[in-house]
Amino acid sequence: MGVRTSTRPDGRWGPARGVSLEGGAPHTDAQLFRFILVKVRCRAGELAARLYRMPIRTEPAMPPANSPSSPGSPGSPGSPGSPGSPGSPGSAGAAAGPAAARPAGSVNDAIDALDGKLIRLLAEEPRIGVLECSRRLQVARGTVQARLDRLQAKGVIGGFGPEVDPAALGYPVTAFATLEISQGQGADVRAHLSAVPEVLELHTITGHGDMMVRIVARSNADLQRVIDRVVGFDGIVRSSTAIALENPVPYRILPLVDQAAAE
Repeated sequence: MGVRTSTRPDGRWGPARGVSLEGGAPHTDAQLFRFILVKVRCRAGELAARLYRMPIRTEPAMPPANSPSSPGSPGSPGSPGSPGSPGSPGSAGAAAGPAAARPAGSVNDAIDALDGKLIRLLAEEPRIGVLECSRRLQVARGTVQARLDRLQAKGVIGGFGPEVDPAALGYPVTAFATLEISQGQGADVRAHLSAVPEVLELHTITGHGDMMVRIVARSNADLQRVIDRVVGFDGIVRSSTAIALENPVPYRILPLVDQAAAE
């Protein structure tokens, strides 16, 4: 830099008092500071210019995994194939991966294995929260929330309400009534049946009847009252009723969820 340094009488390190800067007049501390600052800026500018002119090294792009010329691909000469590629020795192939496990457009695209675990967890423990679900399933909380939103949007999950037992409410008798209705009276009959609290379900069917309803009553005698109310409409021309004796397989959905998630 053109500056001769030594230990000054005041004990500080720097150019000796009275030494000129680049052949100029004797310096002061302020002049020394400005001189050093200018030099540092010059050196920094030179270094930046060198770095700017340096060529940038780039790594060659790797060929795609399915390219015939890529090393280790099934079609390359002298190579048995990369690990995990289709046809490689000792490997089940890439089809075992999650992306290839389910073809697009298949009938079971509604849910996957994680969705099935989430649905089962919520069905078995309805009061569990999203954070606890993420801890049980060992996934991020955002993943659980996104899965729940998607399942609700697709109609897989219809709600989180409680399951209520009609027998516990005082309606232990269950019956199924098959109804034949007049032509053109379907909408009116549906509106009529919707107004009967003891009608739990209504299905339109094929066969000898037009509709099948599931009804409940407090007793066999009370069932007659419910039937009279159900058929007391001009649009219903004939009915037949069957009383349920036992319910050995109650309504369940989890086995179907497990099957859909595994397919």
